Amino acid sequence: MTKFWLGKKRYPETIEKMRVGNLGHRRSPKTEFKKGQPPWNKGKKYGKYTRMKGYAETHMWLRYHFGKANHCENKLCKKEYKIFQWAKLKDKKYERKRENFIQLCQSCHQLYDRSKRDINNILRL
Repeated sequence: MTKFWLGKKRYPETIEKMRVGNLGHRRSPKTEFKKGQPPWNKGKKYGKYTRMKGYAETHMWLRYHFGKANHCENKLCKKEYKIFQWAKLKDKKYERKRENFIQLCQSCHQLYDRSKRDINNILRL
């Protein structure tokens, strides 16, 4: 199916014809449920953010629970940048805890990532 119709409106009669035309068609016999077969998700937790553990997923979790970064927590910041990011503290692990992350502007984030010293020498939080 092409993406030509994506986001475009169709007449209700056309939608009904398409629905009726697709009735009874087996799309994938390999994946359909069969009687006596255990469900694919039995005993597993499949909720939002339950299986995700990487870099991108942790940042998605941060944005979901605490919103986008909207200010710089560095007290020495010049407040010139309008782009803010979540930054992981160097001595912390990628865990879903707010205290493991700080909000920084782009320039402070780059300074912090490039430095090999402690955060207190670079940023005043």
